[in-house]
Amino acid sequence: MPFFAARGTGTKTSSFFLTTALISGLIAVPGQGISADLEWNAGGVVDTLPAVGGVGDWDQGLSLNWLNAALSVGFGVGDNALFGAPGGYTVTAVDTISVGDITFSETGIAIVGSDLTVAGTISVTTAGDSASIGNDITANANVGGAGDLNLTGEVAGSVVMDGSGTLSVSNTINALDHNTGTTNLGGGSVVTTTTTVDDGTVVVDGGTLTGDTTISGTGTLDVDTGIVGNVIANSGTLDADGGTIGSLDLDGGAGHTIADTAMVTGATTIDNATLTQTGGALTTVTLGA
Repeated sequence: MPFFAARGTGTKTSSFFLTTALISGLIAVPGQGISADLEWNAGGVVDTLPAVGGVGDWDQGLSLNWLNAALSVGFGVGDNALFGAPGGYTVTAVDTISVGDITFSETGIAIVGSDLTVAGTISVTTAGDSASIGNDITANANVGGAGDLNLTGEVAGSVVMDGSGTLSVSNTINALDHNTGTTNLGGGSVVTTTTTVDDGTVVVDGGTLTGDTTISGTGTLDVDTGIVGNVIANSGTLDADGGTIGSLDLDGGAGHTIADTAMVTGATTIDNATLTQTGGALTTVTLGA
């Protein structure tokens, strides 16, 4: 432990110690605009590598449950949260947490509790691994990585899917911007504004897409059950074998299908596109070019 001595006049000597907590406070002060990569270490030994993860509470700056290299620190505003120790544990946010990136490099880890404000990307690094976040997210949720992520809390902003794994949503989100991988919208999921499918696959399996859904690029919208508003396909593929769709505007793409119990309750317009119906129901169909 560092020891500092200051000599005064005569023979008197005063001294003081800098504790681990004070050092960590000097190094990582919340709100100072410097983001650190911190490893979760609630079950480990203070100031000792490697981080071992473990069940614990995540607060904003008080508990020394994180390692910055080999130094135990509190979590500062905007720091990056790294969950890399195995074990399948649950982390409980006990404050509203402002975080940069959240990275899961092991499987079976869950975060629950208070709201999260995520400025960066939420990633499950490895294909076949999975993690879950049950907290409400106060802004956007940008998702990356090759693994699978379950979002069971509300998202006030847009969910942006850029990962190659599978994202599962089971609560209300403001918007969905799907660029790659697979997004499953299960029972309880509601997209309150727009959905865009630029690549990869969005599966509606009990969810509700309230606003317009636009398919472009090589994206696929797979409707199994649930409610979908207006679908606009500039390219890509609509594959509906169940559920209810408000209207169809097919401006491109050659592989669209309506089958089984799928129902389009409004108008269907087909212009420079191909739609195959092997079941289900269409209300009115208008053919363009």
